[in-house]
Amino acid sequence: MKNELKEKLFLYSINELSEKERKEIENLLSEDLELKKEFDELINLGEAIGSNKPSPASDDELAIARRDLLRSIRTQEAEVSSFSRFVASLKGALFNRYGFAFTGATTLFIGIFVGYIFFSQQPINKQILTDSTSIDINKLQEEGDTEISNIRVNESTTKPDEIEIRFDAFKPISYKAKKKDPFVKQLLSEALLNSSNPGDRIRTVNKISTQVQSKGFNDDPKIKAALLKALKSDDNAAVRKEALYSLMQFPYDEEIRDGLLNTLSNDKNSGLRVAAINALADIKTKGISLDEVIRKTLNKKADQDDNDFVKIRSASLLKEL
Repeated sequence: MKNELKEKLFLYSINELSEKERKEIENLLSEDLELKKEFDELINLGEAIGSNKPSPASDDELAIARRDLLRSIRTQEAEVSSFSRFVASLKGALFNRYGFAFTGATTLFIGIFVGYIFFSQQPINKQILTDSTSIDINKLQEEGDTEISNIRVNESTTKPDEIEIRFDAFKPISYKAKKKDPFVKQLLSEALLNSSNPGDRIRTVNKISTQVQSKGFNDDPKIKAALLKALKSDDNAAVRKEALYSLMQFPYDEEIRDGLLNTLSNDKNSGLRVAAINALADIKTKGISLDEVIRKTLNKKADQDDNDFVKIRSASLLKEL
């Protein structure tokens, strides 16, 4: 909440908030003297750099950007098949550092579960393979939740009165368990890292974010590793930002430090850089000392960054060390 308020103060100072949000900030400023003092400093900063402020995007430019984004998302959704999502989700479940014992148990469970689903449809499978006169593919897809794709004719059929047609039939699996279930956490990690659909990744990181405050999530190494990788390399700013906030619920260590410094140094999104430096400030308020690695990065950002707020915040934090 504190980080979001600081960001809103900055956005207010550069006239980037809606009318409703502006009124909320103005009400807070009238009630909180300390907040008003910090806001006055931002106003002075805004006046100093106002001449360098870039012009806002026009409505036409925003409309074009939105259309391009929606078109890109729809294209990616069309390209990602259900089978690819299933393989990506389970890829890490069979080969992980828990060793052969857990891998064997997981394989056995999945084998039984998948086997039950497919073999429970045995009469339909036999009819499809031998005699399809009584099969309605549309009905099979609608009622059985089965996806049929990649239909192709086999040219090597020997009997002149027969035609052999091959196709892929995929039935999705729904897995429900407690939120602390190891397999659930593995699936969430794989979905965050391997889904090519940005909408799926956003939904996944939001689900993780709602759980990390509970024990069993904020000490899970796979969840933490997935969030760190998303923070450093995901091409969607919303995913990176939610990953950053989720990591702040984990016990602070060098991995989290390096993730924050990477964002502060390399992220092209100024909002993410502001969030990273605010996170470092919050860490300091918790009594955790900021080491020499952080000092060097802050010195560099205080000297050079295309966002003046980041430069001033870095210099201010250095003075507090």
